[in-house]
Amino acid sequence: MIQLEIVRIGVGLALLAAYAPVTGRLPELYGSAGWISPEAVAATYGGAWTWSPLDVLGAPRQLLAWHALFLLACGALAAGWRTSWVKWLAWAGHLSYMHRNPVITYGLDHVLAALLLLLCAAPVGRAWSLDRRRRGAAPAGASLGQAACLTLVRLQVAVIFFFAGVEKLRGDSWWGGWAVWVALANPEFANVPLAWFAQHLWVVNLMTYATLLVELAYPFLVWGRDTRPWVLGAALALTAGMGALLGLYLFSFVMIVGHLAFARGAWLDRAAT
Repeated sequence: MIQLEIVRIGVGLALLAAYAPVTGRLPELYGSAGWISPEAVAATYGGAWTWSPLDVLGAPRQLLAWHALFLLACGALAAGWRTSWVKWLAWAGHLSYMHRNPVITYGLDHVLAALLLLLCAAPVGRAWSLDRRRRGAAPAGASLGQAACLTLVRLQVAVIFFFAGVEKLRGDSWWGGWAVWVALANPEFANVPLAWFAQHLWVVNLMTYATLLVELAYPFLVWGRDTRPWVLGAALALTAGMGALLGLYLFSFVMIVGHLAFARGAWLDRAAT
């Protein structure tokens, strides 16, 4: 299942892009004397499933050693080297950062955690990988485990898109057709000149309602043989536009990788042989 390998590569690259830039700020973000102490995290977000190794590895050198090991695991996951066990290390490492400082986590972190868990359950690394080159054998046909995990990845992406649309229905700005303007004018996300959009508000209305339509229709139409190309193309355009207009490049990249799990595999299989 080449689609799973695309997800593996994309998730590994996204983890590197997300965590490599914070290397110089490890003590500030995750150290025991950083923004938030382990005790404060436990008191505010505590629970049986929120412990992190970084609760005890708070010294700068310990953090750096852990971070280096984690980045190596992420790179190995993307390259498909020793995939059967580095994927677990990447998943555990990602969760350790999320649990150590939940203040700075957001939707992308949870999407990556979910995709990583599904990759851990999937037999990946059999194509487009260093493991494949090391074994020197052609990839075997799709197994039941691969098919099941690919279906779960697809379900995850469909559910994310659907509930993103459902949540939007709770906002008056989406019903009124001006929600996209609110996002474009937000100083935190502003990434394009607004003058043209201000002069053509009908474009903003169209983008607002089109976003709702695609997100709500996606989980129902993406499974159909005839409707999949159209709805998948619309979802890819929507996600790429989100990245370009709002500067959410990494989030858009991960969601595009997730959408590619729905790509038909015939030409991908030929490219991998």
